[in-house]
Amino acid sequence: MERINEQKPLITIVVPVYKVPYDMLHRCLDSICAQTVRNFEVIMVDDGSPDDCGNICESYAEKEECFRVIHQKNGGLAVVRNVGIENAKGEWVCFVDGDDWIEPESMEFAESFIRTCKDGDVLVWEEIIDTNGILKYNCFFEKPWDGIRSFFGNETEIIIDKFFPRYYLPMKGEQYTDMGSTLGRLYNRDFLIRNNLKNVPGLKRMQDNVFNLWVFDTAEKVYYQTKHLYHYCFNPESATKRYTPDFAETLVFLFDSIREFIEERHSGVDHEEYNQRLYMKFIGLFGQLFELDYASSLNKDKFRNRVKKIKKDFKNERFREVLANADTGGQRFKVKVLRFLLLHELYGCSLVVSVLNRKLRPSRRTKSDR
Repeated sequence: MERINEQKPLITIVVPVYKVPYDMLHRCLDSICAQTVRNFEVIMVDDGSPDDCGNICESYAEKEECFRVIHQKNGGLAVVRNVGIENAKGEWVCFVDGDDWIEPESMEFAESFIRTCKDGDVLVWEEIIDTNGILKYNCFFEKPWDGIRSFFGNETEIIIDKFFPRYYLPMKGEQYTDMGSTLGRLYNRDFLIRNNLKNVPGLKRMQDNVFNLWVFDTAEKVYYQTKHLYHYCFNPESATKRYTPDFAETLVFLFDSIREFIEERHSGVDHEEYNQRLYMKFIGLFGQLFELDYASSLNKDKFRNRVKKIKKDFKNERFREVLANADTGGQRFKVKVLRFLLLHELYGCSLVVSVLNRKLRPSRRTKSDR
């Protein structure tokens, strides 16, 4: 394989590692080893994984010159990614989760993309979402884009609208839109460092979306190509599907994190519009709250105790603000029903409806909570 710019790599690939199934971790790291060029370094961040993941990372660092591993106490995905950015030697940074994998030509494509759009702050391409063999191809726009599309200055709000919209529409067919993910992206490291753009430590859900709100709102030049090279793979042990009894607390932290962004960046004429975006995001997340906590098949609490917890959680002033102000005109019917039941404090009914909904449809993982 060709080696390019050995002294300073063009790209740093950050791989967060925590309790990743061994076969998936090997597949991830092997896919990076199989790249057709060597224009990159790999930083594997072992986030205090209590299993053998750290040793697996060490084995790759020993045999692959461009691989190195950082071991740290468990701090969560946001901290891991910040550590990767801080320690990166590359001019550009990208993220590959330990349970995903990339096509062999990914870094060759990335190098070509960089050389063509070297003045960009962020370069974006697509993902393939593999859920138990069912493939869904990201498509950020109505159809695949021919060539390179650029977003300069205020045009970057078009990108924000793709993952932080005022209205939500259900996924259709094989196309799945999520511009808010950090996967399948190249971030100019100097741009991140200069603008102090970091992931929010302690945020357990939607780290990608909050990070990218700040990133795309700050960016002056973003470039996009329709190219599917990143495989986002379903992992049944992933934090996004486990029974999560503290999910309501996580959502409170998430609300405050997004509100901080709004108050700092959009406190003027578009303040109400961005608040409405926040409300609509949370109306959707309330459904996930029921799925991952109150209505989860792994929740063994008695029905009345679950209802008590719903009542306690939805007394939170942030949740009440969302329910009172969200414009659900563009939402699906089941979302409108849940909002109505919660707004009118019909908590038992909301739990029954959510349990029935879970039993009537298969579980589906999305990237909206990353």
